[in-house]
Amino acid sequence: MSKAIDTSQWLSLIASFALVLVLLLGTLWVLRRIGAAGLRPQAGRRLVVVESLWLGNRQRVVLLRVDRREILLGISNQGITRLDGVVEGVAASSDPVSAREESAADTAAIEPRPAPAVAKQRFLDAMRSMTSRSSGEGR
Repeated sequence: MSKAIDTSQWLSLIASFALVLVLLLGTLWVLRRIGAAGLRPQAGRRLVVVESLWLGNRQRVVLLRVDRREILLGISNQGITRLDGVVEGVAASSDPVSAREESAADTAAIEPRPAPAVAKQRFLDAMRSMTSRSSGEGR
């Protein structure tokens, strides 16, 4: 009644199991890369991540929009630092291109934004000072 499983059936079974594991790990990697925020719709929310730029292994700059204000933040393991002041007058539009064009016109009259290189340098300087302070405290 019981039949023995031959070698080809064992190989087929192991290959199927390996394929399922690879697909599972690939799905987990993709979900980790996009994060939970990538799965939620952003329309109608008061707090929106407009852009995010990775600067290093664990350092990034994030542009947040809260209602009609934009805030530039630097994020690292040591904490969160506000890099740029709050900018008023950003258009709350569903079209990101027109919102950026309108926000550029509004912010030019309110407060000039630093160039991306300047913002990146400010962030790196802030991270260096925080790192040097934390390493100096341990002595």
